[in-house]
Amino acid sequence: MHLVNTKNQECFQMKSMKRNRFFLYYYLILICIILILTTGCFSYGEPNIEMNAVTELVSADKTEQIITYDSIITITNTGTNNAYDLSLLTLLSTPPDQPEYRMTTGNIDIGTLKKGETTTKKITLPLQVTNLHYQKMASGEELPNIETKVLRVSSNIMG
Repeated sequence: MHLVNTKNQECFQMKSMKRNRFFLYYYLILICIILILTTGCFSYGEPNIEMNAVTELVSADKTEQIITYDSIITITNTGTNNAYDLSLLTLLSTPPDQPEYRMTTGNIDIGTLKKGETTTKKITLPLQVTNLHYQKMASGEELPNIETKVLRVSSNIMG
């Protein structure tokens, strides 16, 4: 009788170990599948916006002392995620190291710029200057200073 109970206990222990091993493998496989499916869902990469601006003289009005420039801006997203709701601020000014500093600004709405994508935008900005700068800037002897900054961007489509 004692021998039969020992065999039953051994059989029960073997079945129990097989069942435990099955559940262990089942949970390990389930955890691996969950990790694979959720990889990249916990953080967003940032878009990296690079801008290059060039200005061209369009016109010069001597009576109003307004010089109009076209600013052509090349925008590239070199980041690891799309840039949503992208908006830029362009500042055009007389040289900042000169006296009688003057400036003008303009906003450019880009919208969505996918990763690795490049786009070009053009904005026309009138710059009112003083007598001191008018002749030099109208002749092209003195160039305006241009700066372009990211005003707004989101890396998540939800905002």
